[in-house]
Amino acid sequence: MRSGLSSDLGFSTDARLENHRRIAEVARLALEQGMNVVVATMAPEHRQRDVVSKILGNRLVWIYIHAPLDVCVARDPKGLYQKAKAGNVQNLLSFPFEVPRPPERENFIDTVALNVEGCYTAIMELAQAQLSDFAI
Repeated sequence: MRSGLSSDLGFSTDARLENHRRIAEVARLALEQGMNVVVATMAPEHRQRDVVSKILGNRLVWIYIHAPLDVCVARDPKGLYQKAKAGNVQNLLSFPFEVPRPPERENFIDTVALNVEGCYTAIMELAQAQLSDFAI
């Protein structure tokens, strides 16, 4: 999304909100076509999560993937944190993270406690359980 549909957006509060709105709208369109949709994004603010919830309604299932900032910085697969440290990306390291509220935190996966395979298994189990809940 960031390199395509949201390539015009930065990391300000308003830009992050707009990025999540766009992601939710694309997900909604795919859902309306009968697809199962999985989206992985950082939504550190309640208002970002609220806009997604408003667009997707009861078809939305939150999975809270927990990774502390120091772990994210150490992993940094896209090099965003390195760019932020160099001053090339604004508002990434200083952006506050608001603890998820129910139902956002009901499906909690701790990426520090679980390895990649364990996280994958937990996510797949949650997804399968949710798919069976939505089956017609």
